[in-house]
Amino acid sequence: MDMQSYLSEIQHACETVLPAIWHEWEALEALSGKISALRAETAEEYWRAQTFQQFENNDDYMLGVGLYWATYFGPDKELYHAEAALPQLEQQRDARSFACGLMAGSVLQFAKHGISLVHGGLQSCPNGRIVQGVELRSVIWQGRNQSMHWEEGKLKPHVIECFNSLKSTDLCFENYLNQNMAFEIVRILGWREFASFEADMITLA
Repeated sequence: MDMQSYLSEIQHACETVLPAIWHEWEALEALSGKISALRAETAEEYWRAQTFQQFENNDDYMLGVGLYWATYFGPDKELYHAEAALPQLEQQRDARSFACGLMAGSVLQFAKHGISLVHGGLQSCPNGRIVQGVELRSVIWQGRNQSMHWEEGKLKPHVIECFNSLKSTDLCFENYLNQNMAFEIVRILGWREFASFEADMITLA
């Protein structure tokens, strides 16, 4: 089977999985952003209130008191309710992160299987484009292997070499020994839809 035929066979699966991956990721980003924004707003408003309360001028002091209570009943109250729900939200985040990693891993598996099917392995496969200093074929192959085997704590030298190169240009790969990096690989490859995935795979035909 050639690469184009293989891609035709997996197109539907990829078109289902890729949007789901990015939907989950955007939900995670939105949640993290909301909590961070509330924390930042609360810290700033309390700082302003405390600054005004340090002045001897009675008007400034009362302004500070007003700011304090406005903050307490405004962003701080929202933050309190957000943080009260934080343990559950963190569990949801972790579950979604896990699902995101699994789905991204399946996309890397599709890509690796295409290389195996068409070329019988990595060595006879074209290099493809350079991604942060590493050939596309290696990013796919070693990215899939890291995703499948990181929990075993025994990554092979080629995987370690690949990820050491990637982390030298992107610190998100720094923790590759301790977590699934499949989404991070899909992200740096720019695979948001099937067309971008297909375009890269054709270069490996």
